[in-house]
Amino acid sequence: MKFGYHASHEQFSPQDLLAHAMQAEAAGFDCVMSSDHIAPWGRRQGQSGFAWAWLGAAMQATTLPFGMITVPGGWRYHPAITAQAAATLASMFPSRFQWMALGSGQALGEHITGERWPAKGERNARLEAAAGIIRELWTGATVSRDGPIRVDEATLYTLPDTPPRLMGAALTWLGVQYQYTGDPLDAWLTVLVMDVWHWTPLVALLCYAGLRAIPEAYYQAARI
Repeated sequence: MKFGYHASHEQFSPQDLLAHAMQAEAAGFDCVMSSDHIAPWGRRQGQSGFAWAWLGAAMQATTLPFGMITVPGGWRYHPAITAQAAATLASMFPSRFQWMALGSGQALGEHITGERWPAKGERNARLEAAAGIIRELWTGATVSRDGPIRVDEATLYTLPDTPPRLMGAALTWLGVQYQYTGDPLDAWLTVLVMDVWHWTPLVALLCYAGLRAIPEAYYQAARI
């Protein structure tokens, strides 16, 4: 079991989170997980820094491994941009940007592009397509797609020796299963897992065993 610090950009300023990540390392935490939203869940939280910029600073200031949850469905981020950002971090900090969990998104953050917010089934299809686009770009291939997310001859020229692991993110493991029906992911990341004996909410990461070599599960259960 490993314990990590959850860098919640909705609750703290980027400079405070940078100090928190350094304090987490000094206190013996094993890893850091970053959120990624353009707006906080509520105005009282009052913050929402740009996660990708913060990750570069935090990884330079510490030696811990990092992961993040993001939405590559083509609203705030086209999957080619997500793939490039992750590849750059993984190139700059080998073996430390270890995983990226992909979600289907919430209108709260993604509506800003002004596009129609699709039903869940369409969002799931875009999410699965995005995961495939990202994986293929990380091989160095030139990628084109007609839909559900359009891509026209995209190529990444800066590639890491080892790309991050791709995970599926949802509130429950059943939600992850519902969202991903095609190419298997490296792991599943969920917030609520029901203990069959006590129905207790647990903060956990569920590794989808048997698909690929997966590192020891990260438990992102603690905050400073």
